[in-house]
Amino acid sequence: MMIPAHWGGAMLNDGLSREWGTSVFMNPPYSNPTPWVKKAYEESLKGKTVVGLLRGDTSTKWFHEWVYRKAELVFIKGRLRFDDSGPAPFASIIAIWSQNWALFEKWPTAKSWSLDETK
Repeated sequence: MMIPAHWGGAMLNDGLSREWGTSVFMNPPYSNPTPWVKKAYEESLKGKTVVGLLRGDTSTKWFHEWVYRKAELVFIKGRLRFDDSGPAPFASIIAIWSQNWALFEKWPTAKSWSLDETK
């Protein structure tokens, strides 16, 4: 089931140049996540929590500069599927930037997620 998202004018505003709210979900462009993951880290230093769905490419500069050791990571087992177009051509991860590390104590088993690839 798909749930439509309300854009609220997001297409008309530059999300990188404005202040983010206290809790943010982002799915940055896979072709250029660098400014988004940098912004996520910078916003977390202000006490905000940012959750990002990212390409699971640990060999990149952006991953080591702005994600590794700066965010809690959830490695997703399998490949994500969007609509009926088949699985994504790459692995995905969820990164959680937050100064509130107590949040992660509530998720003791959140080391990896398994997706049912048979659907």
